[in-house]
Amino acid sequence: MTQKGANTTLIKKRLKASYIGLAMLENAWHQKAHDYTQEDLAEARNVLMGLFPSIENSFAK
Repeated sequence: MTQKGANTTLIKKRLKASYIGLAMLENAWHQKAHDYTQEDLAEARNVLMGLFPSIENSFAK
């Protein structure tokens, strides 16, 4: 896989995780249903949790 393809895959994975996270917030706040499986939720959680160190580093700068 080329470097550009790897970056695109990572961005798509993070974007999907963000959509799932938004769906979970809408579910909690407005009781909107979602169509995600437990595997989707677990993967999204891991992806979003993986972003925390880089976000914390950005805030520290």
